[in-house]
Amino acid sequence: MGVTLSGCVDEHHPSIAGGDGPPFPNSILHRYGSTRIATRPERIAALGRGDADVLLALGVRPVAIHDWSAAWSRGVGPWSAPALGDATPAVLTGAGFDVAVVAAFQPDLVTMTRTEAPDQATWARLNEVAPAVPDPAPPAGWRESVPYDVTWQDQVKMIASALSYRLEGLRLLEDTEATIAAVRRDNPGFAGRSVSVAVAADDGYHAFISRDDRVRLLESIGFTNSRRIEMTEPDTYPEKRFHTVVSGTDPKWLDADLTVVFGPGAELRADRALNALPSARAGRLLVIDDADLAGAFAVGTAVSIPYALSRFVPMARDALGE
Repeated sequence: MGVTLSGCVDEHHPSIAGGDGPPFPNSILHRYGSTRIATRPERIAALGRGDADVLLALGVRPVAIHDWSAAWSRGVGPWSAPALGDATPAVLTGAGFDVAVVAAFQPDLVTMTRTEAPDQATWARLNEVAPAVPDPAPPAGWRESVPYDVTWQDQVKMIASALSYRLEGLRLLEDTEATIAAVRRDNPGFAGRSVSVAVAADDGYHAFISRDDRVRLLESIGFTNSRRIEMTEPDTYPEKRFHTVVSGTDPKWLDADLTVVFGPGAELRADRALNALPSARAGRLLVIDDADLAGAFAVGTAVSIPYALSRFVPMARDALGE
């Protein structure tokens, strides 16, 4: 169970306090303890993957955006660009955070709900610059959660609670969940079909397990992740991953009722090994080289999900003969 937007803390996933009643001061519980937000923030640095999407959907334009992949010049994809309007936030790239650079933007709130970083020491330094809200605390009984484990639902709840935008956050959740439910209802042929989802890489293919946002989304509309990939259990210590590496010369593990591969289209469509898969020979291989569509899947926010589904679903229906 995820975090709540009510005034009580969810006993199964104790990540949020506050949201109802007087909006500020507001206390947000998270993996490193809690953060107190004294007054309504006006200058927000959105450092978490997709945090800017949520802020913009709630009507807040951040002063700085961390686009870890450097995919978009304005820091957000086309699903959020209209909400950005004529605002020109600073766009930060790269894997980590330079506290001095963040401080230069004079934020009064820093969100970082889905990141590889920071560790607790970096969070503490950022929290001295401005109230800083990292990812939620792991649910009770988990050995540990990886920051990218944070679901799009919990991301909305964390940010909406930090802003005391409870009702706006609930509406955003409900709208995205309704979109997903409609796709699932209107496409019963997806139910129970196996899917493999991979990205072409230098060492072969990175095939994702169900803790990855891409697979989570496809499972939410009825698909089931390939058991062969799921059973590899790649997210073990000491390295935490969401994928297993599949050979580029013998990619048979990618075969499924629907095989989805993100990467350079011309190269993948000419790759003999990939196109020898039974799914490829049957027309059930989807090669996705649209950078925005790939980005929408990878970011996996409440705002990018409808964008991704609107473009992906017709492709999947055609491939499956639905």
